Amino acid sequence: MVCIDSATIALGEPEALLSWNDCGGTRELSIEHPVGVVRSNLAYFITMDDLDCPVETCVSDGEVVGIRVEIVNDIADLSGAWMEVGDIFLDRPCCVVVDPTAGLTEPIIEQLRQPPPDGTDLVYETGVVSGVVLKVPVGRYCVEAYSAEREVLGVRLRLVSKGTYTFGVRTGDKSIANTEGSKSLPLR
Repeated sequence: MVCIDSATIALGEPEALLSWNDCGGTRELSIEHPVGVVRSNLAYFITMDDLDCPVETCVSDGEVVGIRVEIVNDIADLSGAWMEVGDIFLDRPCCVVVDPTAGLTEPIIEQLRQPPPDGTDLVYETGVVSGVVLKVPVGRYCVEAYSAEREVLGVRLRLVSKGTYTFGVRTGDKSIANTEGSKSLPLR
């Protein structure tokens, strides 16, 4: 679950989130682009509303290969489509899904710096869940937005290839097939 109090969520590497927040974070976002990529390892979704959303995962062979957050519960019944927005590269086996403006207390910041076990909730001192940390494969993830009737209703990260990415150099690449039947995306 992610508790959205700023009409925005961030998905990606914990250190990228902390660094982005230190530099002013959401001030650089625009509602003209409700889903996008900041830096190379952090995606965002401007939800246009404050709400609580489940964080769903797609698991293959025991690994999380997809993460999805939707702001409606009937997306399967809507006539829309998932569209590619960009890519992020996760160099650590960890992905955070959180409201980027949440009051990140010292205990939460420490959890983000030393990622806890898979599926650990990030909890405010009041007991409200602000987000989740997930164990994921290191690699390249396609960032996609679900759009129906000119409205963005969801965001997902989909593992495209496994491997370590350092300064633009790729090692250990293993392509992952798109589970929806379209082609895997080539590395750029």
